[in-house]
Amino acid sequence: MILALIFLVVVSLIVLSMASWTSSDLTNSIRFTAAQSTVATANSATEVAVQDARYFFDPSTLNASPPISCLATSTGTINGMSVSVWCSTRWNPSSHSTRVVTFSTCPSTQSATYCAANPLLQAVVTYDDYPTTNNYSSCPLIPTSTPTTTTTTTTTATGTSSCGAGMKIDTWVFGAIPPTVTNVSANASPPTCSTTPITILGTGFSSPATVTFVIDGSNNTVFAATSVSVVNTTTIIACEPSLGSGTADVVVTTPTGTSPISPPGDQITY
Repeated sequence: MILALIFLVVVSLIVLSMASWTSSDLTNSIRFTAAQSTVATANSATEVAVQDARYFFDPSTLNASPPISCLATSTGTINGMSVSVWCSTRWNPSSHSTRVVTFSTCPSTQSATYCAANPLLQAVVTYDDYPTTNNYSSCPLIPTSTPTTTTTTTTTATGTSSCGAGMKIDTWVFGAIPPTVTNVSANASPPTCSTTPITILGTGFSSPATVTFVIDGSNNTVFAATSVSVVNTTTIIACEPSLGSGTADVVVTTPTGTSPISPPGDQITY
């Protein structure tokens, strides 16, 4: 009798352990499937936005902070999950890297401001809006004036450029924490610059990094800094581009995204 009772207890413990194990595996499988669905949805929505932006220059996204909805509708549903993709564009019409667009993708319940700082998926894509041949259609709504240190206008192109002649995905990162710029000051230590060296303080800095100066945010003129040196995750030293005089927002782009325009902390008077 005692042996029988011991046998029953042992069998019961084994059955309970197997039941718990099976339940845990089922839960993990469900969570893994949900995670795969979330990743697939974010990838799909971002891919749609990237292709849409390639052939349509949306001036409303220029230096947008917080970013603007990339698509005609701010949200979309894929795999039963509702997501939003938000865009902010840096424009450099004097370069073949005409547009650098940051795409931030999040569940549609999150605001544009929150998503830009805490994206589920963030992609940075560079577009070349100059044609490789003469057989092309002009790009509607593309800004065509020459950049200045004061103002830039937006007009309809007349055979001078085309949307999306080239495209390069710079970064595509899940769970990215984009950099932020909190303070900019002149008279930095090396590198040696022909212009004023500046120190940029913030968070989330990493290599490689680019630094751009946005002049009159609403007018969308961008200049790139030179000799950018990432000292650590909170400090960058760079050479100020030749700008003339005025005030600029300093923007940092790293593999995890692009810092939002957030005056007055990110501004410098030159």
